[in-house]
Amino acid sequence: MQNSDKTPQELRKEEVERLKNQPGNNAFIVSRKRKLLNFLFLVISGAFASLMFPPHNFHITAWISIIPLFYIIRNMQKWEALRAGFIWAFSWHFCSFFWIREIEFVLPFVLAAILASFNAVWAMAVPCIKQYIFIPVKVQLQGYEEMEKYVDISHKKQIIFTVVISALWCFIEWVRSWFATGMPWNFLAASQWQNISLIQIVEYTGMYGVSFIIIFFNIALALAFDGWKQGFKQGRYKRPVTLIIAFGLIVLTSLTYSKRLIKDTKAEKIPLRASVIQGNIKQCRIPKEGEAENALNTYMGLSSLAVITKPDIVIWSETAVPVFYRDANHPVARDYRNRLTGLIDKTKIPFLIGTIDFFFQKDSKDALIFNSAMLIGKDGQIKDKYDKEHRVPFGEYIPLRSLLPNFFVNMVDMGRDLTPGNKFNPLEIKKDVFAGISICFEDVFPYISREACKNGANVLVVITNDAWYPESSESEQHLANSIFRAVENQRYLIRCGNDSNSVLINPDGSISPDNMITKPKEKGSGFANFEIEVLKNPKLTFYTKYGEIFILICFIICLFAQVAIFMKWREKRASLID
Repeated sequence: MQNSDKTPQELRKEEVERLKNQPGNNAFIVSRKRKLLNFLFLVISGAFASLMFPPHNFHITAWISIIPLFYIIRNMQKWEALRAGFIWAFSWHFCSFFWIREIEFVLPFVLAAILASFNAVWAMAVPCIKQYIFIPVKVQLQGYEEMEKYVDISHKKQIIFTVVISALWCFIEWVRSWFATGMPWNFLAASQWQNISLIQIVEYTGMYGVSFIIIFFNIALALAFDGWKQGFKQGRYKRPVTLIIAFGLIVLTSLTYSKRLIKDTKAEKIPLRASVIQGNIKQCRIPKEGEAENALNTYMGLSSLAVITKPDIVIWSETAVPVFYRDANHPVARDYRNRLTGLIDKTKIPFLIGTIDFFFQKDSKDALIFNSAMLIGKDGQIKDKYDKEHRVPFGEYIPLRSLLPNFFVNMVDMGRDLTPGNKFNPLEIKKDVFAGISICFEDVFPYISREACKNGANVLVVITNDAWYPESSESEQHLANSIFRAVENQRYLIRCGNDSNSVLINPDGSISPDNMITKPKEKGSGFANFEIEVLKNPKLTFYTKYGEIFILICFIICLFAQVAIFMKWREKRASLID
C-alpha cells in the first residue's frame, strides 16, 4: 500500500532503475535505445503529418496522423508526454512552415517551437485524462500491478474520453488563434480545404468543427484497434462503437452540403463583374530605383486590357505599386495618380487598389502609416478606404520592439511600424454591393470577415501579396486557409494576389474556373474577369451572427472533465489519508 498513490509510469520507472543497477544487466542500454527509437518515431510521424497541407495536399493523412502520437503518450507520465508532444509537433510545424525560411533561415525553427508548445500541452493532458476516465479510484489504490491488469474498454468511457480530448484540441487551437497576436494558420481543418462537402459545417462551428471531427476519428480508430486486439485475445469481436460514431459525424457533416444560401431564388441579386489584376512583381524589403516604376507599368498595362471588357470594378493586389499613392513629392507616385485617374476618367470604371497610406494627427509631425485598400471612384477621387486591422508581427511591426535585442530587431526590421485600422468598414464597390476587405494575412483570421459581414458586407475581397515567398508552397497554403472565410459567412470571395491564387471562391468553398492567363496554383502575370450574382440583403450565418459558440461548448466540456478529474483525485487522496 505504500506505493499505491504512484502512477503506473512512476512505478515502472522505479522498477527499471532497480533492475538496471543489478550486476550484468543491460536495462540501461535497452532504455537508451528505446528512447532513441521513440524520438525518431515522433520526428518521422510528425513530418508525415505535414503531408496533409500544400504542396502535397494528402488530406487523407490528417485522419491517421495523430494516432502515432496518441499511442506513445497515452501511458506516459505527464512531463514525458509534454516532451513527446513537443517533439512530434515541432517536426510537424517545422515541415509545414518550412517556407518561411525565404524570409530568414532561422524562422522555421522559432515558429515551430512556439506552435509546438500548444500541442505539447494537449499531449500532456491525454494520459492524465485517460487514467482518471478509464481506471477507477479503487483500482488505482490497489497499486501498479492491478492497474496494469485492469482493462476497461466500455463504449461509454471511450466516447467520453474521445469527446474530451477532441474538445481540448479545439480549445487549444482557439487559444493559438489569438495568443501573442495569434497564428491560426494550418489548423487541422485547413487540411480539408478541397473536401468541399465536409467543410460546410464551418458555417455553424467555424474551422474548429472540422478539427474536432478529425481528432475524434483519429482517437476512435486508435481505440478501435485496441478493442479488436483485446477481442482477438478473448476470442470475440468487439464492436467499435466510438469509431461508428466518428463515421456518423462525417456523414452528418457532409449532409450540410445541401441548400446553399446563394441558391435562394427569392432573394434580390445584383450582377457584379470584377476584373482582378495579377502583376507578378518580385518583392524586396526596400524597393530599388526603377522597381516601383516597373510595377506601375505592369499594372497599368494589364488594367488597360482589363477595362476593355467593361467590368464594374478593377481590383489590384496589396501594395501593388510600392509607393504611397498620395505622396505629393515622389515622382512615381505623381505618375501613379495621373495615369490611374486618367484611365478612370476615360473609362468611368472604379478601381480598388492596395497601397500604403498615411495620416497626420493634429499637432504632430509624425505620420501614422497604414496598409490600406483604397477605393477610387468613377471621378478619380478617393471614395473610401479600409485600413488593415491585424498587422503581421515582425513584418509590419515589431512587438515589444524596445525589449528585444538589437541584433534580432535589425535582422527582421522592415523599417516601419504600421498603424492598425480601427474599424471593419465594407467598401461600396458598386451600388448596393459592399465588399468586406481582408488584406493579406488578415484572411486567416475569421473575425475580420465576420465583423465586415455583420457591418453589411455581401461579398468578400482579399488583396494579398505572396511574392515574398517566390519558391515555396506559402501561396497555396494561404489560399487553403482563406477559403474557409467564404464558407463561414456564405459569401462569394474574390481573391486578388500579386503573384498567384487570384481566384473566385464560391460560398461553398469551391474555386470557380476562370479565364486568367495563369492557373490558380501557378505564378505569372495576367487578369481575370469574375462574374457573380451578389445577394442584396443576405442573411447572416449562424457562425457570422454568434461567433465561437462551438468553442464555448468545447470549453464547457473541458471544464466538466477537469472537475470530474479533480473529484476523483480528491477521492483517491482521501482514501490514502484514511
